[in-house]
Amino acid sequence: MIAWWVGALLGALGGTVADGFKIGTTMYTTKKFPCSKPEQRLPFILGLSIRIGCAAAPSGVLAAEQVTNWSDKPYVLFALGLAAPAVIQQAARVARVCLRAILNEYSGGGGGV
Repeated sequence: MIAWWVGALLGALGGTVADGFKIGTTMYTTKKFPCSKPEQRLPFILGLSIRIGCAAAPSGVLAAEQVTNWSDKPYVLFALGLAAPAVIQQAARVARVCLRAILNEYSGGGGGV
């Protein structure tokens, strides 16, 4: 079995690859660095750290639970970390839209989104 911290590292590596690919694609199409001004660097690094942490958490938990045939395969933990940033981002968007619709419904603003 893989230790939980190794699973978290594999997930973080997968998240780093996913975000690195996204940043590289953006840099290739726009021909400039995403945070060219000094005041943009801290939010950029903070955002990347949060996304990589979100990628490391599910892989670490899966490795800690020691699920047979899942947690003993490094590729599965890496792939989970690779997919986690996009899945969590989409889930947050859906949750935000649903919450806005529910609050509009209860406040009498109509049901439209």
